[in-house]
Amino acid sequence: MNTSNVKFESEDETNVDQNPLIFAAAAGGISTDSVTYPAKMEEVFPIFSTDGQLRISEYNPLPIPGQMNFAILGEHVTVDSSQNPISGTSVSTSIATGVAARLLDFARQPDSRTIIDEESFKKMRTKKGMTAIFKLMSYRSDNGYNCLAPWELLPPDHATQDRRSTRKEICQSILSALQDDN
Repeated sequence: MNTSNVKFESEDETNVDQNPLIFAAAAGGISTDSVTYPAKMEEVFPIFSTDGQLRISEYNPLPIPGQMNFAILGEHVTVDSSQNPISGTSVSTSIATGVAARLLDFARQPDSRTIIDEESFKKMRTKKGMTAIFKLMSYRSDNGYNCLAPWELLPPDHATQDRRSTRKEICQSILSALQDDN
């Protein structure tokens, strides 16, 4: 398939309804050294896999030079206790997509909107904006991957803290990441 003419974005990049966030498994279900289509497209988040300790999975393709190569849990994930664990970049892609959706849902809540204005919320819905937020909660590995650690933005001890101040800190971190990326 000739993919050279495929373009997901409209000419008006500010119209986020026509420019959705697009995530794709970096390996595409096959063993390869290079990222597969459509993950290798510029408009797409190629998602790589880690284990539960943020160690890069052996079946990942090589990272894309000069790009953020986000990786998240994708090894031995149990979805249903009656089934065997599943692994792969497709599993990681589902989890990364869920993290992005949760961040967008968090940002659209009334208390968050008092800090995250409409322009910033729209930026969150772009690849550039979500990349800035993912960078905020990732570790750069020695081999070129950016391992996503959502707990860096959403601390696990939030239940013991004041909910309102925790949410405010998260909003301010998101806003700061979006502004730093300008």
